Amino acid sequence: MSTTEDSDQEVRREMIEAIDQGKWEFTGRALREGRDAFREQTENPSKEAIIDYILELLQANYPWTPTELRDPPHGTGYELKNSHRRADGRELYIKLKFDWPYVIVVSFHYSDHP
Repeated sequence: MSTTEDSDQEVRREMIEAIDQGKWEFTGRALREGRDAFREQTENPSKEAIIDYILELLQANYPWTPTELRDPPHGTGYELKNSHRRADGRELYIKLKFDWPYVIVVSFHYSDHP
């Protein structure tokens, strides 16, 4: 495993631990977008239900890509690709940032890019 992969796995482990300890928060944008994305599954999705879903993705080692965050909270984040799809086939991407000791859920968006 390369140093970058080792570092990414360490960040993933730290995110899982932070979420398990309740050290997470949503940006206002992420909360709006997340609730919209999960309304297909439940009428009024809670923050806790959404963060539990994210935790499951992290634990299942769903792929992610490091990405530079251009909007607050600036810095390096991770775009987590998962299997949730819209009826039109676009996949849901979730942007996260680890800002020790917290996981910040930055945004949700659908895309058809690989």
